[in-house]
Amino acid sequence: MGAGSIDVAQLTAERDALAADLAQANTVIAAAEPAHAKIDQLGEALAAMRVQGEDGEHPVDVAIAALKGQAEQLAAAQGEAKALKGQLTAQKGQTTKARAELAEAIARDPQAKARKLPADLPVISRDDQAALLALIDAAETVEVVAFADDTEEVAILPLRVSGGAAAFRVVSSGVVLGLASWEVSGPARITGWALFLDGDLSAWCERQGGGQLTIGAGQTFNLASDVIF
Repeated sequence: MGAGSIDVAQLTAERDALAADLAQANTVIAAAEPAHAKIDQLGEALAAMRVQGEDGEHPVDVAIAALKGQAEQLAAAQGEAKALKGQLTAQKGQTTKARAELAEAIARDPQAKARKLPADLPVISRDDQAALLALIDAAETVEVVAFADDTEEVAILPLRVSGGAAAFRVVSSGVVLGLASWEVSGPARITGWALFLDGDLSAWCERQGGGQLTIGAGQTFNLASDVIF
């Protein structure tokens, strides 16, 4: 081939090689297009999420900060609840211990739980009867309690009276218990009666004639007609 002549075969080979490279590049580009589209979508979503509000804070940052704040509050509340539970457990232990000690003291001495009479006793006169019945009606708890001298007779359980003033009657001798029967068993000793309204001593009287009632062991006695204020 002379000088200045064109090598057609070489040019053809180079053209074919370039065509092959171009085809390979097109294949790579076509395969990458879905990835580019996904990247664009993610970019748009991120841009939307990062739009600033009026206060200059990003909504995503605000949400994250709120969640962190709630988590901190929850942790603090859990800590307080744990501490309160510990306190309640300690108080329960102290209460249980106190009850056990009280039960032991009562077992040693039944008089340990007995109520005592004050020096100034609320003796009811005829003029006080209507007021006493009104107090009975207003009270949530009404108890008739037997006393031996100045100490509650623990051998006789207090009588819890229901029905308000309707459970009592006014007679010439005073305000009496309107029950047909209140039977108790001995041994017991009674010198007087006390009326407790909502836990407070509201009326007191000695047994009629100031005598003492003694109920022997194994004996029973109907106290219903003995209670007079």
